[in-house]
Amino acid sequence: MSTRNARLRDLSMRIFYKNYAYLMEVDAEVEEYGQMMDELRTLSKNISIDYLSLSPKDLREVHLKRAIMTEKINTILPQKLFQLITAKKQFELEVLEQHKALEADIRDGDEEDSQATPIPEGYLWAQVWSGYDIDERVCDILARAPRSVLLAFAAFFSKKNMELPICLVPFIEAAACNKIVLPTSSNLTKASLGPYSLMRSIVCSPNYKVPEFC
Repeated sequence: MSTRNARLRDLSMRIFYKNYAYLMEVDAEVEEYGQMMDELRTLSKNISIDYLSLSPKDLREVHLKRAIMTEKINTILPQKLFQLITAKKQFELEVLEQHKALEADIRDGDEEDSQATPIPEGYLWAQVWSGYDIDERVCDILARAPRSVLLAFAAFFSKKNMELPICLVPFIEAAACNKIVLPTSSNLTKASLGPYSLMRSIVCSPNYKVPEFC
C-alpha cells in the first residue's frame, strides 16, 4: 500500500469512528422502520377485511396501534433515511479535506502525491462501511413509502439547501401532487439512475404492470 493510500485509509478510519459510527445504528433503525412500514400496510388491510368481526375494544386497540406506528414512521423514518443517503458524500468530502490539509503540512514536492490519481467516488466509504448498500436500502424503502414519508424526506434536502438525488425526483413530485408515478420516459430515465428497485416500483405498479420487468 502506498504512503498516500495508507494515510487516506488511516484518516478514513479515524474520521468514521469519531463522527460516523452512529450510522451503523441508524442503518439498523432504518431496516426496523422499513419492516414496520410493511407491517402497518398489512395491519391496515386486515382492519378493512375484519372490520365487522372485531369487537369495539379490539377495534380501538388496533387503531391505536396503527396510529402509534404511523406517527413513528412519519416523524422518525424520513430523518434516518436522509442521514444515511447523505452520509457517504459528506464523509468523503471531510476525509479529502483533512487529507489535503495534512499533505500541505507533511509534503514538500513529494512526487508520489503530486502525481497521484484522483480518488474514485465511493472508494473511501467502501474502506469503512460494512453494512448494506446505503443508496439501495434508502431507495428501496422510499419506493414503497407513503406520501407523507416522501415529502418529509424531501423537506430535509430543502432545509439543508441540498439537491435531491435525480433518481428520486419522480417519486417526490408525484407525492407532492398526491398522484402515482407514471411510467413516462422522463420518469423512467431518472429512476434508472438509481437502484433497480425504483424502476421496478414504477413499471410493476398494479396500475400498469409490465410483465417483462416484473
